[in-house]
Amino acid sequence: MPDGSAHLVKPPFAGKLSGFTLLFEALVLMLAPQMEGIVAWAQTRQTNGFLEALNGLFQAAKRRAHGFASFDTIRTVFFLIAGKLDFAAVNPHAR
Repeated sequence: MPDGSAHLVKPPFAGKLSGFTLLFEALVLMLAPQMEGIVAWAQTRQTNGFLEALNGLFQAAKRRAHGFASFDTIRTVFFLIAGKLDFAAVNPHAR
């Protein structure tokens, strides 16, 4: 300006900035509690797939040992399923 005064110009995205800021704040609030797990995954690239596989084996053992009240029986069935042992060599009737 010729008289030396400054003139502020409103940018075209000024009205949308507040909505973006609110969206970003909501994203930060959503991810903040999970940040430790996100950082751990980024460092190790490990997921909980191994635990899910163990859970599947344990659920299968519980189904096969249905009716047995002893934890030792369920544990034995779990190890037999997890070990994938072939009993055909010692027992021809084994499935």
